[in-house]
Amino acid sequence: MPAAIDKYAQVCYSARQGQLRRCMMQAYCMKCRKKVEMKNAKAVTLKNKRPATQGTCPSCSTKVFRIGKG
Repeated sequence: MPAAIDKYAQVCYSARQGQLRRCMMQAYCMKCRKKVEMKNAKAVTLKNKRPATQGTCPSCSTKVFRIGKG
């Protein structure tokens, strides 16, 4: 599997199409009630020193949050 392009997006290999494509971080939007691709994602650190990613939902502009390295 290839290395990361930048801090928030990673390269994904599509075996069906045989090509590389860019995959964005996903998070669950509580308002839309579905998984969405994060917009304006940024790395944050919680009070207990755990890494997380915070961004916005592209359809409703609600804050979405994902705990853990991404």
